[in-house]
Amino acid sequence: MSESKSKEGTETKQEYRARFKDARDRFIAEVESMSEAELEEPVVDQFSAKDLMAHILEWDYSAMYNSRLFLAGEEPDLTPDYDNDLFNGVAVSIWRDKPGSVVLAQLKKSTQEVMDYIDSLTEQELFRDRGVRFIDDTGVKWVVNPSWFLGETEHDIGHAEQIADWKTRRAV
Repeated sequence: MSESKSKEGTETKQEYRARFKDARDRFIAEVESMSEAELEEPVVDQFSAKDLMAHILEWDYSAMYNSRLFLAGEEPDLTPDYDNDLFNGVAVSIWRDKPGSVVLAQLKKSTQEVMDYIDSLTEQELFRDRGVRFIDDTGVKWVVNPSWFLGETEHDIGHAEQIADWKTRRAV
């Protein structure tokens, strides 16, 4: 029996999970090396590393929620007026008064929950095209399946690189 492949047709579920874990581990390694005070300093625009952690962990929960809706045949929240900036602002505000170490612990928890959720899905559930299409604000057309909600590895790597760049600039 052949293994199911990702939306790109090149990745198995285990490869997908490993890619998610590697990207998330890279991000977590960047923030683990920071002090509580450093976690509060702006690293990209006005956002601190703590804000980035909050933003990522809340997107984890949103992704799992929308994926479950999607698999149940319900409409995920992909409306054109869905406001990412508003979502991110709310995510940051939820965690604003918590120490960075608490936010990091919750990020590690959400990361494990995403990995457990991926493990709970069959490859067909994770990758099968459900016939839903979404056009993002750049005009990119996406085939939507649960892997689409969960697999923001480039996003995590991008934030890890932003933090690494901030550390480099700060050291100069």
